[in-house]
Amino acid sequence: MEEKTLNERIDSNVVYFNNYQKNDGGSGSVVTGRAVLVNKVSNLTFIDIDINKSLDDESKQSIRSKILNKLDEDDAVIQTASGGFHIYANTDDFYANSNKMIKCCTCDEFDVDIMTSLDESKRSLIVLPNSKVRKDHRSKTNVYQLVRGSFDSAITRNVNDILNDLSLKLYIKTSDEIDNIVKLDNDNDSISDELANVFVNGLECFVIHNDGGNMPINREVTFFALFQAINSLPNEHIELAFDRVQNSDNLTANARDNNYVAKQRYRCLRSSPFVLVKMYKIWNNDYYTNEILPLLRNDINVERPLDMSDSFSMTDIRRKAKTKQ
Repeated sequence: MEEKTLNERIDSNVVYFNNYQKNDGGSGSVVTGRAVLVNKVSNLTFIDIDINKSLDDESKQSIRSKILNKLDEDDAVIQTASGGFHIYANTDDFYANSNKMIKCCTCDEFDVDIMTSLDESKRSLIVLPNSKVRKDHRSKTNVYQLVRGSFDSAITRNVNDILNDLSLKLYIKTSDEIDNIVKLDNDNDSISDELANVFVNGLECFVIHNDGGNMPINREVTFFALFQAINSLPNEHIELAFDRVQNSDNLTANARDNNYVAKQRYRCLRSSPFVLVKMYKIWNNDYYTNEILPLLRNDINVERPLDMSDSFSMTDIRRKAKTKQ
């Protein structure tokens, strides 16, 4: 746990703004704001919640209240000039693949960006409280305000703690392979309970490896890809799936030793349940063909029969469903 106060951690990594700008490129002499150099502060992450700007003021306030009610009293929360929130948290073991991860979560109420210090050489700024900003001299001046917590206290919670309290799961692009599957399946809770059960029941049917970064699925099934797919299942099936994995005889020794750590690390990340389809198709094709494929065809409501000689990749099935082929 970080023992230094927030002020102590950011003190030497602050830049100043002039003329109500949100960056340090202004030419005026009046200091109107400050920002922290995110890339220079280790183990500190900013969760940026951008509330839907098309909503009326009452709806925005209702969303802010709901968010604050779910957080701890000691969490450092800044209300931004646009009415969203910056929530400060320790990074700890949260998986990040860049300093700026934009729109990791999108819903009707808000979008979520993640800003962190993965690469010190890539400059990134977060505006600090009491900073005043405006578009031009005719525009209204807005102020970043500290609404909870203190910069004289230490940050005690990490990113996963915050995301868990807010019931948020993020999608962070990791590979084209998984990204293509996610794009085809935007509604991650759209699968039936019957299909989810089949996904869960077969998890002991292939060898599972410890983290392998962006290892392609056709090379091996890793916790990195598997756990994010499991987190995309309907909520009532997630812990059942993790229990299956934990009790599997097909965990490698390294995977068995790191099962709990990996589960905690990826607990707030998701991809798509259809990543599991690809895993089964490659690593247990009999189970895929006999148990999953018939349900897939029913689940997507294909109106005309499929040619049984087709390859039946998930992409093929989705395409056929859309074109009624």
